[in-house]
Amino acid sequence: MRALLCKSPGALEIVERPKPALKAGEARSRPRRAGVCGMDLHIFDGAQPCFEYPRVIGHELAGALNTHRAPLSEATALFPVWIKPETGVIKAIIEI
Repeated sequence: MRALLCKSPGALEIVERPKPALKAGEARSRPRRAGVCGMDLHIFDGAQPCFEYPRVIGHELAGALNTHRAPLSEATALFPVWIKPETGVIKAIIEI
């Protein structure tokens, strides 16, 4: 899967990353739209001294589920989703 990597302040690159394995009850979405928020701009500018680089940025997403593991139903995969990130947490919460 592709990710937007801020290699260092001012340096962006699209990179390939392995897809993480899904655990029971987890789902993977296919983003259709992504936003750039103020935090992303601060990361790009290097204005946050507590951040380490390289760092994957971009966390405001909307799309659709495309794979899942039980106990999610087959119908669940048809719903559009938006991603609600939690600061400092790699996993995203999927709201259906």
